[in-house]
Amino acid sequence: LNSEIKGRNVLVIGLGYKAGTSDLRESRGIELLKCFSRAGANIFWHEERIEDSSLGVKDSEDRNYDLAIQLSYELSLDYSEIHARCEKILDCTGTVHTNPKVVRL
Repeated sequence: LNSEIKGRNVLVIGLGYKAGTSDLRESRGIELLKCFSRAGANIFWHEERIEDSSLGVKDSEDRNYDLAIQLSYELSLDYSEIHARCEKILDCTGTVHTNPKVVRL
């Protein structure tokens, strides 16, 4: 995995412990950021309710990603612009149905 991830841009979408919250206790997203960072990936994150710069680099509209990992999904948010900038999307929510870039486990 390390050789495939090293130098790749990886975006983690949804850092709160559940959708719609800024609470980072028991956050799966933070653990993923750490894991991919150790593997040599360039890590980025997207969370509407969080501005904490200590977590690394927040998503920006001018950046493209090799992989996005969608950990939460809020019905009130439009993810299409983010998804358009991603080569592959790992949907851990089971809610991204119409995008051909989606990979599910």
